[in-house]
Amino acid sequence: MKTYYVRMAQSIYEFFPWIKGKMLKKAFSTFLPWMPVKKIELENKVILTLPLLKNKKITNKQYSRMARKIVKKENLRDIVLTKDLFYQEAFIWQLKKDNIHIFDGKWLEQYLILDCLFFICEKQKQNLGEKEISILVNEPSDIVKQIIMSLAQKVRLLNIITNKINSYQKIEDFLYQNYGIMVRVTNNKKALSKSDIIINMDYSEEKLNYFSLPKKGILLNFGKNIKIKSKKFDGINIRNYKMVFQNQEMQEFKQLHLEEEFEQKILYESILYRKDSYKNIREKIQKDKVQITELIGLNGTIHEREYVTENS
Repeated sequence: MKTYYVRMAQSIYEFFPWIKGKMLKKAFSTFLPWMPVKKIELENKVILTLPLLKNKKITNKQYSRMARKIVKKENLRDIVLTKDLFYQEAFIWQLKKDNIHIFDGKWLEQYLILDCLFFICEKQKQNLGEKEISILVNEPSDIVKQIIMSLAQKVRLLNIITNKINSYQKIEDFLYQNYGIMVRVTNNKKALSKSDIIINMDYSEEKLNYFSLPKKGILLNFGKNIKIKSKKFDGINIRNYKMVFQNQEMQEFKQLHLEEEFEQKILYESILYRKDSYKNIREKIQKDKVQITELIGLNGTIHEREYVTENS
C-alpha cells in the first residue's frame, strides 16, 4: 500500500494557474476550499495537495471537513503531513478518529540513538568509548536488546536501569560470557549518579525523578515532555532531534520542490518504516548517509557551548 504525503497549496496558482489580476485572484480564493484535491501518483507514494492556502486563515471546521474528504476518497493507511498540517489539531483528530497512521518520527528515534550519542561526543570533542552510559528501560523488546548489545561494545560502561532485572540478566550474562564485557543491571536509586549520558526508553516523569541524577548529565528523553525536578540538575534534557539524509527518495522530493515542506525525520521514517532486523535497518541508515544536525531541548535547539562539561 502506498504512503500518502499531504500538503497545502502554497499559492492559488497551484489550482488556478491561468488567473490574472488581484480582483480575480480574490474571487477565486473564496471557491478554493471547494475544489477537488490535487493528486500526483508515483511508484510507491501519492502526493495530495489540499485546496487550502497555507498563508490564509483556516477554521477548524474546514480542516476537519478536508480530513474527512481525503479519508473518504482515498485508500489511506499511512500518511505524512507537512510541518504546517502536523500541528493542526482538528485535522489530526479527524485522521486519528478514522484510524489513519500518522508518521511522527518516534519509531525512527530508537534506531538513531547511536547517531545521537556520536553527535554529542563530537560536540564535546570526546570519544564514545570514554563514556558511562545508562539506559532506563522496563519493557523488554528485541530492538531494546539489540540497542543494548550494540552500546555495550562501544562505551566504557553500560548500566541497565530496570524493574525487570531478571529479563535483562540474560543479556548481562551473554555479554560477559561471549565478549568479556561487563554491564550492570540494577534499580538502585543512585545508579545514574555517575552517568555521562542517560537514555530514557520508557520511564515516566515520576519514575525518572525518583533517581539521583548527575549534575551535568545529558538525558535523551525523545518524544517525552519530561521535566527534571531536581534543583541540582544543571545538565541537558533532550526531547527531539533534526536530521538529514541522502537517497533516491529525497531526490524525488527535491525534484518536486517539496523537501522543505516536510520534516526530514518524518520523511525518512515513512521511507524506512518496515518490519526488519535492527542490523538491517542500521545498515540502511548508514547507506542513506543519515546525519543528526540538531538536538532539541525543552527550550529549543541545544547550542554548542551547552554540550561542554568540566571533562570536555
